Formats: sequence, C-alpha cells, structure tokens
Amino acid sequence: MVVCTAAPLFSMAPRNGTVPAFTLNLGFCHVNFQDNLSYVVNGAILSTRDFTFVAAMLASSGYILVLLHKHSRQVRSIRRTQQGTSMEMRAAKTVVMLVVLYTMFFGIDNVIWIYMLTVAQVPAVVADMRVFFSSCYAALSPFLMISTNKKIKERMVCAAGEQLTESTNEKTNTK
Repeated sequence: MVVCTAAPLFSMAPRNGTVPAFTLNLGFCHVNFQDNLSYVVNGAILSTRDFTFVAAMLASSGYILVLLHKHSRQVRSIRRTQQGTSMEMRAAKTVVMLVVLYTMFFGIDNVIWIYMLTVAQVPAVVADMRVFFSSCYAALSPFLMISTNKKIKERMVCAAGEQLTESTNEKTNTK
C-alpha cells in the first residue's frame, strides 16, 4: 500500500477476460483508474519518487568513490611495496558495478513503466516483464557481492571444504 498509494483506493480483483482501459496490473490485483489523467498523474508521481531515490543513490555512490580516491592517495606512500590492485580500487569497482547493475535494471523497468502509462490496455506479459526486471537487481547483486569480496569467497570455500570432509568421514565410518 505504501509503494502504490492508488492501490487501496482503486483496486479490484483480477477478472477473467478483458482488462478495462487505464488499468494497472499489479499481478495480485488490478488498479482501475477512472480516466487517463489520473492514470498518468499516478505514474508520474511514482516515477518522480523513484528517480529521486536513484539520484540520491548516484550522488552517494559518487561521494563514496571520492572518499575511496582520497583514502587511496593518503595511504599510497605506505603501500608502495605492495603490488596488485589496491583495496580501494576493488571497492570502487564493486560500487561502480552495483550502481551500473541497478541503474540498468531500473532503466529497463521504467521504460516498461512508461510504455504501460502510454498504452490504454497493456498485455499481462508486459506487466510480468516489468516485475521480472524490477526483481533482477535483488536476485543478481548478492552474486556480484560474493564474487568481488575475497573474505566471503574464502569462507565459502572453507565451508565447502568442511562439508566435503564431514561427508567423507561419514562415508568411511559407515563402512
């Protein structure tokens, strides 16, 4: 109800058959607006809210990158003997990858959203595609975090090794 404020006001159960014009398919219910103006105004308000938070995320990510760059310059003399990629550079790459991943899926989601606002009757598959793309970041970002964090990868390998050792010990004990 907080994400889609119009849902409690204009929602109705999905019906078999045709979907009325100016209806937003949320999957679990349909939000039926009286006219095109209220439909587009609702979409514009939701898009403005979303873009505001994405702008805040981009600004904070930029600030994190600036801090990482400053920190890298401060400790450069200490790390002259070390070779390879610095921790700050790896963290900056992770931040950039997460931001790019999120903005890519957010962009696809909003292109579909704008399409849904401009077409009176949207096929259900388009609404399903929007749900899919809006869920992709939440599904893929943990894998990105795991692949870029050495400590997590080491613990996963260690845990996998312990499980392998336990299963081997159980097999030898049963014989």
